[in-house]
Amino acid sequence: MLFFFMYLVIYGMMNAYVLHKFVAAFGGGRGCFLLGACTIGLILFLPLVLHRFDDQLPQSGLRVLSLATFCWMGAVFWFDCAFLFFDVWRLGTVLGRTGGSVGIWLPTGAQQVGWAVAFIAGAATWGYFEAGAVRLRTVTVLSDKLNVGAPPIRLVQIADLHVGRTSRQDITEVVFARIAEASPDILVSTGDLIDGLGSETDETMARFGALQPPLGKFAVCGNHEAYPGLAGTLKCHRDAGFTVLRNETREVSPHVRIAGVDDPALAEIRKDPKVDEAAVLRSVGAGAFTVLLKHRPHVTEAARERCDLQLSGHTHQGQLFPFSAIVRLLYPFPHGRLVKLSHGAGLYVSPGSGSWGPPIRFLARPEVTLFLICGARST
Repeated sequence: MLFFFMYLVIYGMMNAYVLHKFVAAFGGGRGCFLLGACTIGLILFLPLVLHRFDDQLPQSGLRVLSLATFCWMGAVFWFDCAFLFFDVWRLGTVLGRTGGSVGIWLPTGAQQVGWAVAFIAGAATWGYFEAGAVRLRTVTVLSDKLNVGAPPIRLVQIADLHVGRTSRQDITEVVFARIAEASPDILVSTGDLIDGLGSETDETMARFGALQPPLGKFAVCGNHEAYPGLAGTLKCHRDAGFTVLRNETREVSPHVRIAGVDDPALAEIRKDPKVDEAAVLRSVGAGAFTVLLKHRPHVTEAARERCDLQLSGHTHQGQLFPFSAIVRLLYPFPHGRLVKLSHGAGLYVSPGSGSWGPPIRFLARPEVTLFLICGARST
């Protein structure tokens, strides 16, 4: 209920700000204002209605309405950023005149709307193609828990693919191409692989089922795995051959272990007990190279002490600039770079492989990540 309340308040205010700017720019009487207010109400509640009647509406209609709803959400964010920029500009102009200096030219309300629309059109076009430009990034990890000269373990991470109604098939195809290019020994998903249940999800998960890396496929639950129903998303993972690590560890080779923990959203939504990460990692042997799969990039002391590499995602690197600035405040670790932590542990936060909501990314290029885990111990 708190989430829904915050959603209605914050998103409602964002839409109201846009409505105010449009009415101020182009005029219109009370009727126009009321029409705009009713439209905002429809926009606010449409995602909730689509979620509530997910299994009772035609899939094609759901996809169109979902895409329209989330694309508008992205547009509102950019409109707010543009109008806020102009309001700050106006404030600077007023203060400059008060101080006796020459006022800076400020666009009219209609010009502000025109500039904002031009920016959004250009950014959305760029973002559409950037979302499909999934790169394969290679990261080398050295460990004295593995022998020098032994073939490196090739571990591939995908994150936040968000397979569902608003996912793009062309992006999914590129992701599979990058996985094939990396030729992994281990494939891991660090959460939010699934964002809805339906034919699109079934087809994509069947493709994952055909992948057979020699040391296995592992996944953890992100917050979006809980929203469509955890039982259904878990079944999709397991039918595709993923071992879902729910606060547990697995030995994948004599010197390598994979640990995985649930996202806190599962405890919040399902009223499950909170994850005791220290207890999960207590069984990890000191001689094993341990990879922790954890959806959100929070690092605990237990992870620093007991793990060699934590892999996370969740943030999408902001997905739509300038939202990345907000993300950096909440999750200060850099994206797309191996970060050294205390006790010799490493953290890698993936920018994500797909997108959530609007199927675009702006200045936040997606990736599939290949980790070459190499030995640094002489035989």
